[in-house]
Amino acid sequence: MYSIILEQPDKQHPVLDNKKCEMMFENLQQELDGETIGSPFDIYSVETIRKRLEFDKYPAHPADVFVWGEGEPAKPYLTKIGGVPYYPREFWPHTEDDDKPYIFLAQICFVDSKDVLPFSMPGDVLLFFMKHDLYKHYLVSDEPDDLYFQWVRIGDQTTWNQQAMREHGFRSVEMSYFGVIHRTQDYGEYGYRCPAEIMKKLDETPSLGRSYLIPAMSGTKIGGFPYFIQNGPGDYNAETRDCNDGARYIGQFVSLQFASGVPFPWCNREQPISHEFNTNDSIYAKGKSLMIDDMGSIYLFMMPDGQIAWLDECY
Repeated sequence: MYSIILEQPDKQHPVLDNKKCEMMFENLQQELDGETIGSPFDIYSVETIRKRLEFDKYPAHPADVFVWGEGEPAKPYLTKIGGVPYYPREFWPHTEDDDKPYIFLAQICFVDSKDVLPFSMPGDVLLFFMKHDLYKHYLVSDEPDDLYFQWVRIGDQTTWNQQAMREHGFRSVEMSYFGVIHRTQDYGEYGYRCPAEIMKKLDETPSLGRSYLIPAMSGTKIGGFPYFIQNGPGDYNAETRDCNDGARYIGQFVSLQFASGVPFPWCNREQPISHEFNTNDSIYAKGKSLMIDDMGSIYLFMMPDGQIAWLDECY
């Protein structure tokens, strides 16, 4: 069993094979609890708890959450972290203050998620770039221009490749992962719009760790409900999922840390990775983790004109 990925004719992204996940994980001696989503086991853990607690009886909002495979996607415009951006060859974003090139961080493709959000997007792919001096081991985002976002449409434009990036001195983060999509449901923000019966079940389940990560998945995702690590924007309305200036929640991008000690830390590698420090095959090794502050998230909001407003929060 080389991968736990399905190809479905109605999806452009590869799809997580949930039946194979159950086969791989159901007999593991591994405690299930709330997880920040990065690996297939994280989704299995959260979805299994939801099933046991009969969440499907309650109102929910659809969401598409991503786990990861190693390498570039089959189609260059699909969801990815690092690698080559799906961006027109004649452009590359530069900082306004010193005209230095931004670093490509990630892109999220919305082509399979048009039924998830109740409004249309101004493009098919949202690209994330980060300021040149931010990339060390942690991505720290404090100023409005620390991140640069750009919408693009899928089309016939000539896009960048690795050779062209090298020739111009442009770069991406030092990792390359492609998104594997999983359609799920979110049941409200923990404590907000979350049915009282769900909260009661979570509170009464013995030894359930991080129960606050069960109602709304904390992963790189489109749609659903946000799980705010702190308090979210000051003017955020939990009922409407928007802010006073018309900014509407569309998804989030989370720190990357794979599940250790279980099969398939990413979708096309069955061999587990280590939890030890200072090894090349560890969840902490270079190229195998990406921290937004301290295991933080970037929350994405779309303004009425299509521009992106964002907020980062961490533990």
